[in-house]
Amino acid sequence: MDITCDTVLVLLLNYLFLSLTRAQTLNILAFEYTRNLQEIPNMELDIGQCAHYVEEISPGVPVVRQCFLPKVQGQKLDSAKNYVLNDTQNIEVKSASDIFTYVGLCDSTVVSELGLLHKGECVAIEIASMLSFNKKTYIRAYVEYYRHKVDILELENEFTALLTAGNERELYLKNRSIGTMEVVLVEMKFHKKKKAALLKKSRYQSLSMRDWFSHAKAVAGEPANTKIVRLSTAKRVMEVKKYKTGQLRAIESALMRYEAEILETRTEIERGYTEPHLNYAFKPYHTQAANMRSTSDRIFWEQASLVEIDINKSKIRHKALDRKCKRNFLPSCKLMKPVKKNIRRLKRKFDKERRIWSSLSDMRKRQLVETTRKQIDSFLQEQTKMNGQFKQWRKQQKALKKAERLRQKKLRKKQKKKKSKKANDTTMKAIYFLASTPPY
Repeated sequence: MDITCDTVLVLLLNYLFLSLTRAQTLNILAFEYTRNLQEIPNMELDIGQCAHYVEEISPGVPVVRQCFLPKVQGQKLDSAKNYVLNDTQNIEVKSASDIFTYVGLCDSTVVSELGLLHKGECVAIEIASMLSFNKKTYIRAYVEYYRHKVDILELENEFTALLTAGNERELYLKNRSIGTMEVVLVEMKFHKKKKAALLKKSRYQSLSMRDWFSHAKAVAGEPANTKIVRLSTAKRVMEVKKYKTGQLRAIESALMRYEAEILETRTEIERGYTEPHLNYAFKPYHTQAANMRSTSDRIFWEQASLVEIDINKSKIRHKALDRKCKRNFLPSCKLMKPVKKNIRRLKRKFDKERRIWSSLSDMRKRQLVETTRKQIDSFLQEQTKMNGQFKQWRKQQKALKKAERLRQKKLRKKQKKKKSKKANDTTMKAIYFLASTPPY
């Protein structure tokens, strides 16, 4: 039987596609996975174990579903020598994209397939939503990625997983790395742009965040506000602390404690006292069900994440505007109520689409990102306009107070001058009286 060149090409392309699909794994931080499945007693996964997932049984009602499929059988390879990695950096954070780069943005396919966004937000998006990227702010992050070893499940063939497969949704744990990611992020806000600019121009180098903060204090002075974000995947800790002017000792004490904790955690892992899970690499039981992640998908997901951050920030800005309106009500405050409702409505709609991101077409993803970006930009413009009105109102109030102070000062000066003149007149009259009185 004759086989044409076209037929051979089609067969070759199909083979390459299936090979790539089989080779692809879906990766996520173990901390990202476990923190959304707190209801399960033993949430950490063993090699070959089926991944638990979250399902929304009705709008706004997520339920954790435990997977009871038997483990995929295979040989467990414990690779400690070839996979040891210790990457430590202390870098300036200039944008939300830097958080994605150094902390890591969650995988769109994993969070969609396992329904993790029903229970919480991606770690990188949550951290970036807390930060202010402006000219008065300087942000620095200590990021340590320590991988001690990697556990790998070696299968005899691809059909081994199908022996224990359920429906096409389930994923099983193919690889697992042991280690930790430690993050200490410091955001310093100053009253003036010049002070933050001094730090942005600085060439000081140190891995110690405590040393960096001491350097910042020496160069630019004490920040008006300081925020510290602490993340430890090994200890399953993510906390945020805020400090105001006059709390330098508390900030330095916190940074010193974090450095000691990081050193202790790394030492415990190196000596084998503890084996915290760092990363999970999942594979679907049915290789044909694996979603190929194209470059365009990664770009759209990152763009969608940036839009989500702007939505979260707009909610925070609106709370600040609400407080201002309660203290000093302006006529334009009435216009902010519909904006608040629209932001909430937009977030609900956008989050609903993000939860099923892997099932959307590229055209739908592009359309969703573009339309949502336009809407949130218009809301941000309204908030900026409102902030401008408050600034203008404050300037007017300051000008009125200044004018009132000058008026009072002139009045006091006039009264003092009048009083002084009156006293002088009285003195002159007394002198004249004494001079005109004849002696006895």
